[in-house]
Amino acid sequence: AAYDLVLQGLQHLHRYSKDDIEKARLCFSEAIGLDTDYGRAYGLLAISSIYADWYYGLQTDLREAGEMAEKAVRLDPRDIKAHCALAMTRLIAGDHSRAGTHFDTALALNGNDDLLLVEYGRYLMYVERPEEGLLKIREAMRLNPFHPNWYWNIYGRCLHTLGRYEEAIGVFGKVANPPFWTTAYLAACHAALGDAERAMRFRQQLYEAKPDFTLESFARIFPYQNPVTAERYFETFRSAGIG
Repeated sequence: AAYDLVLQGLQHLHRYSKDDIEKARLCFSEAIGLDTDYGRAYGLLAISSIYADWYYGLQTDLREAGEMAEKAVRLDPRDIKAHCALAMTRLIAGDHSRAGTHFDTALALNGNDDLLLVEYGRYLMYVERPEEGLLKIREAMRLNPFHPNWYWNIYGRCLHTLGRYEEAIGVFGKVANPPFWTTAYLAACHAALGDAERAMRFRQQLYEAKPDFTLESFARIFPYQNPVTAERYFETFRSAGIG
């Protein structure tokens, strides 16, 4: 029964909408209620909490998710989702070295897990290796041709970080039911290309979707290792009039 709840939670997690992520959290919590030693359920609960609080909530204090991820690894040291969750919480905390260690462990256990590869690609983007990040995300998409649609978002982010704005626009356009941050990226990319009209249109969509959006709160959630890269990245948002 706990395993069935984990499968249900994964289905919601792959859809990635705010409501689905909350449903995923509930499924993983219920699975833990049925089996308190279920390491994978703890790891996936940590991952869904990261998505809900980090991206949708723009929070950086993810100690609770970190504790769940630590427990997941203690319960099942060979579970890749547990190590992936712990790597993600360490990355968000700015501990790039420890994040890399847990990603390496997870990849050694199973380098063919598409979610792991996408999150590793995100990590590579933050540690000045976005070209390698693109390769990992492409590999994830090859391994899972029916991959969750939100993988395109991370692909586009690597391109944005690389300054390949026109390519990034095409990729962000593949994101179904784009969340507020995708419209922010589109505004930034169009501004970087000098298309003020389209940048303004996407900026308006951003504030319609999230009226309380500020670049200051958005910038806090991105753990770029190199501050120069981060500054170049956020300058594209400022050029779109996002403040």
